[in-house]
Amino acid sequence: MMLSLVIKARCAEIAFVVRREKSIAVTKVDTTENAVLSTVDIVNGIDESFPVLITAHISKGILAYMESWSRSSSDSIRVVSLRRASSSLGSHVHRSSGIVEETVTSLAIEWVTGNLYVGVETASVHNAGRIEVCSLEGASNCAIVLHSSFNSPGSRLDALHSLVLDPLDGYMYWLNRVHKRIERAWMDGRHHDAYPFKDDTTDVITTAALALEQTTKTLYYARTKISPDDSQIWSCHLYDRESCRIVATKVNAFYLDVFDNFLVWASVSNQNSGITICAKDDCAGTMRELADSSGVEALRVLDPRSQPPRTSPNPCAVANGGCSHICVLIPGAPWRSCLCPVGVRLLEDRLTCAPNGIDRVLLVATTSGLIYISLETKDYTPLPLPYAGADLQEWKIMHVDYDPIDKKLYFIDGEAGVIRRCKFDGSEEEEFIKDGVTPKSEALAIDWLNRNIYWLDANIAQIKIQSLVGGYRQTVVSHGLKQPRGLAVDPDGGYIYFSDWHESTSRIERAWLDGTHRMVLIALEGDAWPNGIAIDSEHNRIYWAEGRRSLIKSAALHDGSDVTVFSSGNTLYSNSLYGRKISAVRIPPQNETLFSERLSVISDSVIYGQMGIRAVSLNHVPQGHSPCQTSRGGCSHICVKLANGKRGCMCPVGYELRADNATCVMPTAFIVYLASPPARGIMRISLEKAPTNNHRISIANMTTTPTSFDIDQSSQRLFWVSEGRGRFTRATLRSSFFNGSDVRTIVDGVSVNDIAVDWITGSIYWCNTEQRRIEMIAKDGRARRTIAWEDLNPRHIAVHPAMLFFVFVNYFNPNRIAIHKAPLEGHRTGGSILIRDLRSVSALAIDFDSELIVWSETDDRIGTISVADFNGGSRVQLLSSEHHLPVALALYQKKIYFANAKTNSIETYDGGALSVLHVNVSNVLELGIAHGQTNKGWNNCAKNNGGCDGICVATAKYLHNTSVKCLCEDHFTLDAPTKKCLPPKKFLLIATRGRFIRFNLKRTATSNVSWRDEAYTTLSVSNVGAPSSVGFDLFSSNRSIYWIDSHDDKFVKRASDIGNTVTHTISLSRYSGCAILFAVAVDELGRQLFVSCAEHGLSHASSIHVWRIMVHVFGAVVKIFVIVSFEKLFFFLQHACDRWKTVFCMNFYTILHTDCMF
Repeated sequence: MMLSLVIKARCAEIAFVVRREKSIAVTKVDTTENAVLSTVDIVNGIDESFPVLITAHISKGILAYMESWSRSSSDSIRVVSLRRASSSLGSHVHRSSGIVEETVTSLAIEWVTGNLYVGVETASVHNAGRIEVCSLEGASNCAIVLHSSFNSPGSRLDALHSLVLDPLDGYMYWLNRVHKRIERAWMDGRHHDAYPFKDDTTDVITTAALALEQTTKTLYYARTKISPDDSQIWSCHLYDRESCRIVATKVNAFYLDVFDNFLVWASVSNQNSGITICAKDDCAGTMRELADSSGVEALRVLDPRSQPPRTSPNPCAVANGGCSHICVLIPGAPWRSCLCPVGVRLLEDRLTCAPNGIDRVLLVATTSGLIYISLETKDYTPLPLPYAGADLQEWKIMHVDYDPIDKKLYFIDGEAGVIRRCKFDGSEEEEFIKDGVTPKSEALAIDWLNRNIYWLDANIAQIKIQSLVGGYRQTVVSHGLKQPRGLAVDPDGGYIYFSDWHESTSRIERAWLDGTHRMVLIALEGDAWPNGIAIDSEHNRIYWAEGRRSLIKSAALHDGSDVTVFSSGNTLYSNSLYGRKISAVRIPPQNETLFSERLSVISDSVIYGQMGIRAVSLNHVPQGHSPCQTSRGGCSHICVKLANGKRGCMCPVGYELRADNATCVMPTAFIVYLASPPARGIMRISLEKAPTNNHRISIANMTTTPTSFDIDQSSQRLFWVSEGRGRFTRATLRSSFFNGSDVRTIVDGVSVNDIAVDWITGSIYWCNTEQRRIEMIAKDGRARRTIAWEDLNPRHIAVHPAMLFFVFVNYFNPNRIAIHKAPLEGHRTGGSILIRDLRSVSALAIDFDSELIVWSETDDRIGTISVADFNGGSRVQLLSSEHHLPVALALYQKKIYFANAKTNSIETYDGGALSVLHVNVSNVLELGIAHGQTNKGWNNCAKNNGGCDGICVATAKYLHNTSVKCLCEDHFTLDAPTKKCLPPKKFLLIATRGRFIRFNLKRTATSNVSWRDEAYTTLSVSNVGAPSSVGFDLFSSNRSIYWIDSHDDKFVKRASDIGNTVTHTISLSRYSGCAILFAVAVDELGRQLFVSCAEHGLSHASSIHVWRIMVHVFGAVVKIFVIVSFEKLFFFLQHACDRWKTVFCMNFYTILHTDCMF
């Protein structure tokens, strides 16, 4: 601690302010008796874990202190009175500072003007620091007096501590902890002198405790060479460069002060922490420790003579020296300088600070909060944004932008998954967008001119727009993105720009603000990693950062040509991908070469977790004109300026634009269709001729091409099948609401070609053309069943749950294509044949209103549409024409809508009348009408799934009631009393590439074993790979399958044969040393897993390891021991116990069946 002292009776009695373990106190000592007279606590409750900085204004009796290194108080310096004993705190000096990586190292009160100087050190590469000055009176913010310049090594302020002031002459002095020297500057920060004294500090380890004796104008400080007990006290006269000399040796001094003819200090160690005193002219001969002074950790003398009054006039005393904010003393005319709060510019009169405060700022989004850097001053001090009622430092900010019209910040809070907004002063903070944002929403951009916000979500690879007023939302880019990163808008030009990482080529794309007219503007190398994008529309340039190569490049804005490193413009700001540095690149005038010295580092390793930056003007509104500026351009919801200068009206999700191209309405129904690549998505188009409202339904994470879909009008959900990706992965069945939200995966890794939804139970039926069967699954994916499988090759399917049947097209005999009808529970042969002798059937549907089956046929020459009743009678051909090739059809209000591949149009058939609804709609695969009107019909399965554990199907009607039947997934049997489905116990399990196939084994009447009573099933197990060895644990609650994937033979994989399960990967190498696994076997009774493997460096099996299968922990095994090396394997097999013989038997038969004795 530090202390000050008041001298009485010719220095016999002295007062200090000292820091003890948990308090700050005023202590009086008698230098004649060498004893402590009294101690009065001023402040209690000091945290003993932190050092405390102390300074005093002696004539006013004011103490200022701060617990250094404590984040809770780093922006607040407390001020209390020394003239009364009180534990209560007085006022505070609030600093507009306090980002994560900085420490206050010094406090010093300038007693003439009453200002408080603060020394700050930042944990950066260069130990950059700064000196601030704050007023002890009033609410004025602190000003930056002196700061480091990253681009000029000679003017760096690094590792400063022990700041002392000389307001009589206008200088300040401090110690440089790294270079072990005294440095000096004017009190306004100018004329920084890093070498005011000639001194050799080669062997010095540390310096500490700088003190100034005003009478003789002498500085004293401690230097340590070897150990704290071998410190020296040195003195230097202020204006004599060669005056430094040793005053005392072999002292333990860390806190030092001076009064009259005495030096006084306290040590750095608690073992020797008493107060030591000596005479300045004979320290070695007069050195003594004061009795009862132990426990002092810091001190400052309270001697009025150490703060003498200024003899020359004080220019700051009259009208604050003419300064609008802070006035400081300096050595030369006009003997004072005016300073402004942090980041605020001083006007040309050198007296007045900018009345509107900070204007140009760099906003920095970080994983620990939102930070801003003023671009008005050269200190570039990073400061956290003030927030009323919210701790922004606990938010993970992904990106930020500014709206100059409403003067609000918008930023992505990745932790909460929301976009927030507030004023720059932190007021009016609110959640602006509460849904549709994920933790990977990494960029946003404000279209200030048209009053919209855009944001990019890398997780679902989409770009969305929402109006700033009204909150109407739509997706502008819904497909074709892989890993989007950068985002920028040109509101006046009518464009949006975004970068994307692709496997083979990265690129920067451009689209109109409504998402149309999308094009690749700049194609880059695959590993370029284009990140941030900035637009300089004034000079027609686009800039982007390439993270892989740490480059900033530029190109022509209109066509992407002239790709160079930098071009004409203003100033670029970039944050480093690999470090925490922020740099400014000043762009030269036109036709001037950019040299490396134009790169300026404005923040050096002081900001962790930088995510995004944005340079903005808080008070300046850019120039621009848009038809959207007046009454939203006449648009009812969203207005954007298009690149042709006109306004474009957009509708929120689920709405359609009317014929006036301005008004959006919620349609009662719309067409949904699939088109072959490159569409990659489910499309929607209006039932009205114009406008078409033809666009992709925004479904999250639609990364693979959908191949079939159906609509459940009751739940207003879409169901679709997406083609699989990878070596073995097959199709995935998913669903979402009509607007693309709430995406759910029902089943993964199955073969699905055409689907139909039972709107009463939610069960899904589909054609499996690969295995030539029809399957169904419960709406939640928990039970899947094969319901038709003999002599089938199904293509199209439709279900009528109210009439208890489904129909499908059977291509088993290509020369005799037929439409079959089967009950909802199915039939192994596909039920009865309704319609025979068909040509190539392209679509099948049910007209629920007219109770008709509708289908279309095509060949190379002609297309037809036909109908028949539910019994196959009353067959009528409605359409037969060489000009029509109906490849897809749907029905709505007794009208047939069909896609005509001949003319690439969508047409209607209504009571014999044909009409074209939409043109230029090509490659349509399927068609449907979404209307959300519940179809007629009900059965007992609609209530609580009919009480079934698996699948419920209605089987017969009795007046107003229906009987139901509970079905289990393949090979499971129904326990009638409980209606629970029980798994099979005797079966054949075959592992093949990408799948497990199970055959259920039953005894026939002749006692033979057969599997033909039921269809075999492909288990819903993901990530199967290419199994080379399989084991089955019949006794586990999860019915675990263990296997080794020959394509990934470092791991054992495990999954369940119950339902749709996730595959767990188990690594055994850490405890076994196995590099390659060969075979796996399960000891069901002993709950053990046997694995043969090869150690590192071997290519053949060399040992068998045994692992305990943990009870109640799915996916966990614990190593027991190594059984045997393969040099002794033959002997082991000959003499193995019966159980181990059984294990090897069961291992062989696991791929056949589950009982060696069967």
